[in-house]
Amino acid sequence: MRHRCDKDKMGMMHQHRKRVLANIATGLIMHGKVDTTLN
Repeated sequence: MRHRCDKDKMGMMHQHRKRVLANIATGLIMHGKVDTTLN
């Protein structure tokens, strides 16, 4: 059982995940693409 599990989806805390997704959405709107570290 996972009692009092601190982490959430994508291996991040809630606020961090929220900011990462907001930054991805902003980049998509402003530049029309999402930049990642993968080639």
